[in-house]
Amino acid sequence: MRTVSLTIIVIAFLGLLVYTNPTMDSYEQFIHQKIIQKTSKQHDINKAMGMFLGGLASSFVTKATDRQDYVFFSIYESGFGDDRIKAIGILKNFLLIQSPRVTQ
Repeated sequence: MRTVSLTIIVIAFLGLLVYTNPTMDSYEQFIHQKIIQKTSKQHDINKAMGMFLGGLASSFVTKATDRQDYVFFSIYESGFGDDRIKAIGILKNFLLIQSPRVTQ
C-alpha cells in the first residue's frame, strides 16, 4: 500500500513538472522583465529606453536563443559575441545560471 502511494505521488510530481515546463514565450517575458529591472535602476533616459525598447530587445534575445527541452525542464542559452545568458526553466520559473557582463 505504501509503495502504491509513493508511486502515485512520484507520477503526480513528474506530471506537474511536464505541465509547468516553461515555453519560449514565457522565456521572452522573463527576459523582458529582467531588462526592465536592470534599466529601472539607471537614470531617467535609460529607464525610458528600457521601458520602450525592452520588448524589442527581448524578442531579439529570444530569436538568438537555443532551447533544449528535457520534458520536465528546459535549458535556454542565448549568445551575443562573448556575452552569454543561460537559464533553467522549471515549474514556470527561470533560474539564471550565467548572465552577461553589465557595463555602466
